[in-house]
Amino acid sequence: MLKWLATLLCLITVSTLPNSSLAQIGPEAYALSHLLSSIQGPSVEAAGRGGAFVAVPDPWSGNPAHVVGHKTKAIVHYGWNDFQNGSDFRYQSIKLTTSINEKMGLMINGAKLRSNTAEVALLPIPATFQAAEDNLTLSLGYKLNSQVDLGLTVAPVMNVDISVNSPLGKIAQVQSQDSYGVRIGAQWQINNNLATGIIHDNYYEDSLLTDYISESSPISLGGKYHSVITRIGTAYQYNKTLFAVDCVFGKHSGPFGYKRNINGFYWGIDQRIGPNLILRTGSYDGASSFGLSYQEKRYDIRYAYVQGISDDELHPVFGDSKTHYIMIEITF
Repeated sequence: MLKWLATLLCLITVSTLPNSSLAQIGPEAYALSHLLSSIQGPSVEAAGRGGAFVAVPDPWSGNPAHVVGHKTKAIVHYGWNDFQNGSDFRYQSIKLTTSINEKMGLMINGAKLRSNTAEVALLPIPATFQAAEDNLTLSLGYKLNSQVDLGLTVAPVMNVDISVNSPLGKIAQVQSQDSYGVRIGAQWQINNNLATGIIHDNYYEDSLLTDYISESSPISLGGKYHSVITRIGTAYQYNKTLFAVDCVFGKHSGPFGYKRNINGFYWGIDQRIGPNLILRTGSYDGASSFGLSYQEKRYDIRYAYVQGISDDELHPVFGDSKTHYIMIEITF
């Protein structure tokens, strides 16, 4: 979603700074493009493990190949992210997964994200922004054989509304028009201890950007964004300890010359402590994280904390961050 906010802020800055160009905006605007994806991120379990999830078979992980082979389960997922500049985001989702038959599984995920009214230090005029996103995704998993699972995720419904305001009124607004794309996933269980997995995203997003501070009437411009991202992971189980590593690479592109290359490295460790408790820690692309799970019969409570999710590009705009996730799972 904040790919749209990034371009929106670029557009505003260009229109308010004479003879400026996108190249003068600096990395701060591009940083906004992946903020929300960082906040929503993978599952709570994966966040505590440093964001590594592609090869760890959890139905909520984000790899649709993991949807197959589970009992009917439901979760409530809540996350909040607080930044040094006063920005905060709240993310809520409800997910349901079930087995269609021995070879197929299904998951439905409904989520919403809201921000508070936060200052936009990037702009040359006093301004604040508010952001809202609602989306619905559907995932289908299929067991190819005893070692290989495949999966597909589609995101048919998305609603995004971002507004930037000044003390004198609205400066600009961006609204989603359409979104379409897929995530393809695969999991290969090499042996009892070792697994590898891959997911590939190919998404298009259409948006309408409205500039309210032009010299004449408001100007509306259409924008199309394209994201192509691949994530490869490996997981190794040794007794009660799980080691997981993910590598990410890809790119975002959009109007007004917007481009961003995506590269990341995520790793983490799960350590089971007794029959009910699991502790986690890891590095979330350079940010430290930890988490825990407490399992009791049909219930599973998970928590994760990520310190410093702002990378070198996000930091100039938002400052340091603290991100919390909590999830409650019920098995029927």
